[in-house]
Amino acid sequence: MNFRFILNGFWHLFIKKFGWISKEKQKLYQERYDICKKCIYREDKFCGLCGCFIKAKTKVDFELDKDNKSIDGCPKRYW
Repeated sequence: MNFRFILNGFWHLFIKKFGWISKEKQKLYQERYDICKKCIYREDKFCGLCGCFIKAKTKVDFELDKDNKSIDGCPKRYW
C-alpha cells in the first residue's frame, strides 16, 4: 500500500474527532468499516490480506471505479 494512503487514513482518523469530515464521507467510511468487520479475512484490527489497520484504511479517499468501488482499497473489492 502506498505510504500516502496510510497517512491519509490516519489523518482522517484524527480529524474525525473534531467533526471536520462531511456527513456523506462519514457514512461512506462507516459502510466500509462495517464490511471489514464482517470479513472472513479480518484479523482483529487488521486486514489479513494486506496488513492494514482497518479503521485507517476505510477512511482513505481512494479513487473509485465505474461501479463506485475503490480502486486501491479492499484487496477483495468488497468496497
